[in-house]
Amino acid sequence: MQRVLRAEKNDWLAVAAIAVLAAATALLVPAEHLLWVWIGVAGLIVVLMWSRFGDPLTLVLAWFVTSACFSYFFWRAPLPGGLLHVTVDRLFMLVVVTVMVLSLVVGRVSWRPLPAVVKLAVVMAGYFSVSLLMSGFASIADVTPHFRLVGGYYFPIIGMVIAYLAVRDERQAAKLAWFFLAFGLYLTVTAWAEYFGVWELVFPRYIADQELGIHWGRARGPFLVSPSLGVTLVFCFFSNLYLAGRMHGPARLLVYAADLLMVPAIFFTLTRSVWLAMVVCLVIYIAFNRRVRTKAGVFAGLGAVAVVLIAVLWPNLTSRDRATGGVSDPYPIYARVGLAKISMKLFSQQPVFGVGFGHFRDAAVQRGVDPASVYMRFASQQMEHNNFLSVLTETGVVGLVLYVLVLIGLLRVSLRVYRRLSPTGRGWMTRDFVVLYWIMFANYLIDAMFRETSVDPFNNSLFFVLSGMVLGMDFLLAGPAATWSAARTDRADAAFAADASLR
Repeated sequence: MQRVLRAEKNDWLAVAAIAVLAAATALLVPAEHLLWVWIGVAGLIVVLMWSRFGDPLTLVLAWFVTSACFSYFFWRAPLPGGLLHVTVDRLFMLVVVTVMVLSLVVGRVSWRPLPAVVKLAVVMAGYFSVSLLMSGFASIADVTPHFRLVGGYYFPIIGMVIAYLAVRDERQAAKLAWFFLAFGLYLTVTAWAEYFGVWELVFPRYIADQELGIHWGRARGPFLVSPSLGVTLVFCFFSNLYLAGRMHGPARLLVYAADLLMVPAIFFTLTRSVWLAMVVCLVIYIAFNRRVRTKAGVFAGLGAVAVVLIAVLWPNLTSRDRATGGVSDPYPIYARVGLAKISMKLFSQQPVFGVGFGHFRDAAVQRGVDPASVYMRFASQQMEHNNFLSVLTETGVVGLVLYVLVLIGLLRVSLRVYRRLSPTGRGWMTRDFVVLYWIMFANYLIDAMFRETSVDPFNNSLFFVLSGMVLGMDFLLAGPAATWSAARTDRADAAFAADASLR
């Protein structure tokens, strides 16, 4: 409240001017539309006030909710021409961008020079856009090319830039951890309800419609796609461990209890890439966890437990029934091998610029396949299930090089931040946060090896928003509050406490 009272007079003059304008407009608007006018005015005032006093990163977290639960299947309205639809999450992204721009204008957020990797990501998105414009918007694929471009690259890169500019203190890392505790609990309850058919507990209601999405019979969550739910749950699991490490007493036990409920939910996705990601991320967590001092002993113990479980569950593991833990279902493997063969054939014909962003399916049909091949039989009607091969096929060597360079650039920055932070630092923005980012990095890469990730705006954006936060940490740690002759001491932690000097 005191913060509001100390606001500059021109802030309140702007609000008063809007109110006067709204009152004047109301005299000219028919009574049946007056409610919508006042709602619009109230929304405009909230946007202005948030731009002056709020945290843009909070709006990004709120956007994640709209992206997961209030997107295309919840509500949509076609724009003239039918090429694009208005959805809640897209409208809210406009609000987020508007607030960010206004925050920069009024000085709530200070502009920072964009890192080279962000500029490279913008170039990559621009190149993909040109590729789409040259190849056209029409496609036989279920997921339109422009949806993949906007949801898979535009929104994530926008989120990365906002996170980079908005990060200024440790409270934002805490906010992110608490948010994903709550959101992870929602997804966990939803996964349990789906798996056991308790549809009364499922929201949004469209999750219960087997005609929508894919992977009916598995836990899909509001994404209607099992891998998307699994990737998010894996991140939430380790985010909870990060959160629990900063809590004490019963509260920590409650967070651990949430993670115990989350493990079966991850299994309920019945997705092998998700199970693999869980194992790999667990190895990363143990390897870099400061609280685990006897890592060799922990790995040996986990290895022994794994051997025993494999021996006991061998009949289930070797079955084709994923509901019992089986990993031997060959048909998805056949499809991926066939898709890789098609991709290599398309790449050999157009290696430099590819067949056009979002047009793998169109090009694959035109080139024809071998109907006698078991691999081609399962692959011929699908989109590429490997993000690297998809980028290579659709945008050529140029696109793949840009994409890989962005990933390498982000990893290099995170390594630099990790080295700069104190090994014994306390708080939220410590090496533990960078390790959490590496966990999401591995989670993202494993997902990218087994499907086209541009169809998943939520997890693509999650990865890039976390990247933006790490980039913001890198900027802060290189600032005047961090003297890097002492970068390996606890003075590095002061960089996040000195908010005023770093803005």
